Amino acid sequence: MSEPLSAFGEALADLCTEEVRFARHSPERYAEMIERLASSLAFTIALAGGGDRQRIETLIQGVEHLITAEAVGDARLAGMLTALPKGRRP
Repeated sequence: MSEPLSAFGEALADLCTEEVRFARHSPERYAEMIERLASSLAFTIALAGGGDRQRIETLIQGVEHLITAEAVGDARLAGMLTALPKGRRP
């Protein structure tokens, strides 16, 4: 991974971590966060696919598999974090 992309990943993770702190108390805020991330990802995929529908669909299928695997892999930790009393959550 190149240095600028690594820096991008770290900045995005920091931004998302901060937003989750606020969203934790509001399902609507989680929904907005997910919607905005998905919209940004969709545009990025359209650009990466060069506007070609077939390439875009292939990229989306790969992303769907990745998101599913990541969410399922994180489910146990997420469940434990959300079960903590509000004052004890990281």
